[in-house]
Amino acid sequence: MGGVTIQTPNLDRMAAEGIRMNNLFAGAPVCAPTRCSLLTGKHSGHTSVRANGGGTPLRADEVTIASILKQHGYATGGFGKWGCGGRDSTGVPEKHGFDLFFGYYDQVHAHTYYPPYLIRNSQEVKLEGNYGGSGGKTYSQYVIHEAAKTFIREHAKEPFFAYLPYTPPHGNFDIPDTDPSWTIYEGGLRVPFIARWLTAQATQAHEPVVEGTFASTDRHERDRRAKFGKQDDPKVTKPN
Repeated sequence: MGGVTIQTPNLDRMAAEGIRMNNLFAGAPVCAPTRCSLLTGKHSGHTSVRANGGGTPLRADEVTIASILKQHGYATGGFGKWGCGGRDSTGVPEKHGFDLFFGYYDQVHAHTYYPPYLIRNSQEVKLEGNYGGSGGKTYSQYVIHEAAKTFIREHAKEPFFAYLPYTPPHGNFDIPDTDPSWTIYEGGLRVPFIARWLTAQATQAHEPVVEGTFASTDRHERDRRAKFGKQDDPKVTKPN
């Protein structure tokens, strides 16, 4: 955000129009325990997942932000890389407050953007034309992002929690040649090719999410204006 190398116009707009929180920290130095710390609110010395090995899941009784919000009537969805427990373990997301989780459950599975399948609530969802590695017909991040947008649209008029631990940039750093984020940097940065890939994936991971948020917000504002009129917004009466 606000940099000169990585272009983030939507993040910049969010910072300008919203609230900036500058004092942040990661719960751990690598991704899986950081996710666990974020979900549980615990210091990494107290969490179940403390390394990227993938062998230790969340405990069965471990509370997450999703399980708390679900108790208060929120629809809960997660999209991306879970990393806190594989299938048939105590750590699967549907046992920790998520109505829906779609993406990768396993750390190693998430190293490819062209896997033969993704996981939806512990069930395999096949991806057409994929065989693993760096080639295939279906780029997984596109499928995951569309599923996240669908969830948000379906629950836009009720309380919802959308957790988006997107995979890029990670693993093989693959990105389609036609992706808008790649075309920005393909020939414009004087850095190694792998660094351009990484930069493009950083843009790809964040900008579409924020852009979609603004699109949804702008659409709701248009609907509100159409209902109440520009000069006739609903009045708020202050309590005595």
